[in-house]
Formats: sequence, C-alpha cells, structure tokens
Amino acid sequence: MKKRALSALLLAAPLTLACACGGGTPKLALSANWLSNTTNDTVLGTRERLEYAVSFTPAENDGYSVSYETETATLVTELEGIQYEDYTGVYHLTTTRTIAGKYRLGATESERFEDSTRSEVWFLGVSDQLRPLKSVTEVHSTSPITNPTASRLFHKYDFTYSVEYDEALTNAHVVMQTFDEEGTETDKTEKDVELEGDGSFLDNEQIAFALRGVSFGSSVRFRTIDPQTFQCVTVGTGATPTEAVTHLEFENEDGLVQEEVRTVEVVLSYGTVQSGPTRTLTYAAKGDANGNTYRNVLVSFENPISFSLGTLTYKLKKASFDHTV
Repeated sequence: MKKRALSALLLAAPLTLACACGGGTPKLALSANWLSNTTNDTVLGTRERLEYAVSFTPAENDGYSVSYETETATLVTELEGIQYEDYTGVYHLTTTRTIAGKYRLGATESERFEDSTRSEVWFLGVSDQLRPLKSVTEVHSTSPITNPTASRLFHKYDFTYSVEYDEALTNAHVVMQTFDEEGTETDKTEKDVELEGDGSFLDNEQIAFALRGVSFGSSVRFRTIDPQTFQCVTVGTGATPTEAVTHLEFENEDGLVQEEVRTVEVVLSYGTVQSGPTRTLTYAAKGDANGNTYRNVLVSFENPISFSLGTLTYKLKKASFDHTV
C-alpha cells in the first residue's frame, strides 16, 4: 500500500523519518500543556473537544485536479481522561475526519467520493512519557493516482490499522486489514514489531497531540512505527520551530474568542525516497504555568495533497476545555 494512502493514519503526518530505531535518542521533556495548570498531571477528569474549519486551495492545473466540499467537511478531536483496564488514569483520544469531493481530468469528472477516518488511541500521562497502550484507525479514503484516465481518476482504500503494545513498551503487535466496497475482508497482515532503542516512543495517532507537551526550543526526536514498513523508526521535527503572533478567532464556552496569541510553527516531512510534501502545524505557545489559557492547542495545520493538487488547511473554530484541570 502506498505511503500517501497511509498518511491518513496521522492527523498531520507524515513526519521526518531520520533512521531506524536505535540508541542516542533522548527522552522528551514533557509537561501537561493541554491543562490550565501545566504542572498538574491529573488524567482523570480531563475533557477537551476541538473542532476545525476546513478550506482548500487548489493548484493551478487545467488537467488533473480535485475539488472538495469544504463547507460540510469536519475534523474533530476529543480527549478524555478515563479509567481503563487496570489503569487508574488513561487518556483516550478520538479523531474523526470527513470530507467529500470530486476528481477531474480535463472535461471528465468523477463520481462524488466521501472520505472518512476515525482513530482512537489510549495512552498514559506525562509521568509515564505518554506511553501508548493501543490504537485503532479505520480509513475509507481516496487518493490521487500517477496516471489517471477517464475511467479511473483515483484510488480507493478501505482498511483498518491497529497497534497494541506490551507493558514494557518493547514490542508491538500490528494488524492491517483491507476490505472491499461491500465490507468483506480482502487481506490481513499481522506483525510483531520490536521497539528497539531508547528515548520516548509515541503512537502515530497521538503525535499531533503529544507535540503540545514539548518545549520547542530546539528540534524534537522520538520513536514510532512506520505504518508502511511496520518498522520502528526515529522521528524528528527537523529545524527549530519558529515563533510568531497569530490572530485566533474561535468559539469556546464563554463565546467568541478574538485574540492575538503567540504561536509556534512546526514544519514536518518524511526524509525518505517517498517523502511526500511537508506539513505545517501551528500551536499556541505556552503561557503561564498556572494559567495556560490556550493550552498549547493546535490552532491550524496545512496538509498538501499528493501530486501538488493543492493544500487543505484546518483552522480551529470551536474549543471546549474542562476548566477544573
């Protein structure tokens, strides 16, 4: 399966793949920046819901193109602290994405497609380095193709990708299942992955969230599993992220927020042969440790479409935080 199809596994992936897992990767210095009091690591009772508006900037292309119905597109992340199995406090993060549109080749327009992705990931708190327990991702997606024809304008993918980790975080069991349009399983791949090396490890589905917990004074490195190769790899954000002042406009429990806020911009890309385009993520910068108003929230990110067909931009439009933590 192509990497561009698997990119749906990450909210804003792919990231820079530096090398295979090994020594020399330091642990991330994490704090609970998604809380108002960032020194608090209370998991139970944490609740957060973020909703993003979607826009699309098409490339100037008279031949092969794609258009999206952005007014009905959705991206929602929901975080809650729960009791799970034998653990007293576990973060449960759910991300859902829907978008519809059409592909076009010259005068030929495809039928309307409806893409959707839903992921769930369970992981521990900051004191445990956000250690992942498991994740499950379900994808119904389309993707541009290299040589489109009037009768075939895009690829279609239906698959689930799940990962379960052992308690010591030394091994993971990965399962990939693909399905046809009727929902019948057409292929299943299972593999046990050894999580070699040291330093922090993050599941793909928690990466965009986990970056809220780091200090961006320098580049960031950690380990994860590459969903294309089923191998443990070391990941880095590349150059030191840049700071700026960004105008935020979103709704919260108290009404409309309109503020100029310090932000941090992070640019991410694969460092492999099939690198794909870079992604740009913008986070609210950390405020006062005991009054972190904007909770290092992901305020926007850009996701370029394969083959330079344009860029999808996601911008925070609604945020609901539990103000008790």
